[in-house]
Amino acid sequence: MGQNSRALTEILERAFASQPLAHWEQALDQARITYGIVPTPQEAATDPLKANDIVVPLAGVDDLDATISSPVTVQASPKVPARAGPGLGEHNDEVLTGLGFSVQEIADFRSTGVIPPGRGIAGG
Repeated sequence: MGQNSRALTEILERAFASQPLAHWEQALDQARITYGIVPTPQEAATDPLKANDIVVPLAGVDDLDATISSPVTVQASPKVPARAGPGLGEHNDEVLTGLGFSVQEIADFRSTGVIPPGRGIAGG
């Protein structure tokens, strides 16, 4: 599966490039084919979605300053600002401590390579 995907992509790219977007919108609408137009980064930055707090600022990521907000809203619980996810293993100590492992056991996990070295409760 997928062995012809590169060739198909090239065929479709040539076909879609042969006509303006308005042509394809009309053709796809007429054929009742569902489609979506992917905006450029510049178009996305000025999209009305941003005004409706769907696109929100993102903190802690060097090469990205916005993200899509969570669609989930919990009554009486304000959403927290979007930020970068934790790094790999960033919360190892907290999770392992919460599971009942001692500081020494976590240090042993680190020293034997079970978890990567890092700065936490158990590792320098």
